Amino acid sequence: VFGASFYDSDVWVRGHRQRTGLEARWRPGRLSIQSEYIRLTDERRGQSVEDGDLSPLVAQGWYMSGTYALTRKRNRYGRIEVAARFETLSFGSKGSAEERSTSARADAILGNIDRATTLGANWQVNRWVKVQANLIREDIGRPSMGPLPERASFWSRAFRLQLTL
Repeated sequence: VFGASFYDSDVWVRGHRQRTGLEARWRPGRLSIQSEYIRLTDERRGQSVEDGDLSPLVAQGWYMSGTYALTRKRNRYGRIEVAARFETLSFGSKGSAEERSTSARADAILGNIDRATTLGANWQVNRWVKVQANLIREDIGRPSMGPLPERASFWSRAFRLQLTL
């Protein structure tokens, strides 16, 4: 859900932050495929109630998306393409499931995961106007921490009008 959180991080961190990412793109003809993987690790040195070190907080995610142009080139009706995207974003730390907690000083953080599937269409009317329509299905691992606590899965719609000047 746009503008809503599915994981509020009140976790105390101190130490190194390491970001790792990898992305790739392949564009054979009318097809375009791209993907990205990200991982962020935050150390939590001296953050336990006894001033000891805690397990690092880890955020990681990936996506794979693709488009296929139904029309080869822009014609009098514009360029039309279909699109799909699959993605996952998660937060948490190591530790057994029984020990996980929402406490800022817990060693094993109770995290969450969001999986989304997007299906859409793009219509480039001309070189100045582009219309995009998307249908998005989200699945939240722990719905009680998400935007709709009573539902683990839900649909969203997005419509975008893009103008280039």
